[in-house]
Amino acid sequence: MGCGATMDLQTGLHFHGHHEGHHHHGGVSSESAQWPFVVQGMLLAVFMVLEFSLGLIAHSVALVGDSFHMLIDVASAFASAWVISLLRRPASDSHTFAYRRADVLMAQGQGALFVVMASLTIWEGTHRLVHPEHVNGSLVVIAAVVGMAASLGILWILSRVERAPTGHTMTFRANWLHEIQDLSGFTSTAIAGILISLTGFSRWDAIASFVVAGIMLNHARETLKESGEILMESVPDGMNLEDIRSFIESHAAQPIVRNLHLWSIDEGFTSMSVHIYLPDGVDCHLLQAELRHYSEGELGIDHVTIEVLHDHYDLPHAHLSAARE
Repeated sequence: MGCGATMDLQTGLHFHGHHEGHHHHGGVSSESAQWPFVVQGMLLAVFMVLEFSLGLIAHSVALVGDSFHMLIDVASAFASAWVISLLRRPASDSHTFAYRRADVLMAQGQGALFVVMASLTIWEGTHRLVHPEHVNGSLVVIAAVVGMAASLGILWILSRVERAPTGHTMTFRANWLHEIQDLSGFTSTAIAGILISLTGFSRWDAIASFVVAGIMLNHARETLKESGEILMESVPDGMNLEDIRSFIESHAAQPIVRNLHLWSIDEGFTSMSVHIYLPDGVDCHLLQAELRHYSEGELGIDHVTIEVLHDHYDLPHAHLSAARE
């Protein structure tokens, strides 16, 4: 029923069908990876309260809307620290891939919240556009400038995270993108405040709120698409199943490929499984070794399972012969 054993380039002989590539258990190895997210959450919480208060005083829907945006960022920052602790946990019999999907699930939640908050901001912004209220442009500018300074400070804090262990997670990238987009939102709000102060046209605030909502929706789209592709176990970007299939079937042993699957466990961990049918009497060891070297070394696939089956037992000979013609 196939080769009695298969040769792993790294660890020698193993019974075939239980043949796996290297695992990266736990994506984070240092306790220090959590503190930047905790500090980020505390700073954002203080600024969120300040921004919301100034927004109410200035009658600025852009500032109030962005303070709701900040609420998501605060929750995201503290949740990120928790997710980092989950990613540190080793694999077990009940969680064989550890908790790699934790940050993917959090990204889905973030994306959904951004859609809700953006919708509320657009609703209120539309109301203010139709029924404008007096907006204190100076307070809007002050709040926006403070927000820009806070975002730059948080970006510096996040840059202190050990990038090697965390740079491959959606958790780190989501928080980094949050701050980049916050900076863009504060810039648009500051411009609106300046225009209001110069022209007295309060509707600039409503227009700025649409920009803030647009930033939130754009982030939601990117986050939901990226995390959704992983949860749907789509083929990772930049990889092509046909190329892998052609590589295998071009071998001199005339293998037939069945049940070739390629998917992501998380953003930085890719898995592949394949059934390969070979004629009777063909030694499968060399083919398996070459495929493993190609998939792990050339494509960077982390977890590879190869099962080799033979004509006499696994498929009618006529079926395989027809497939090879």
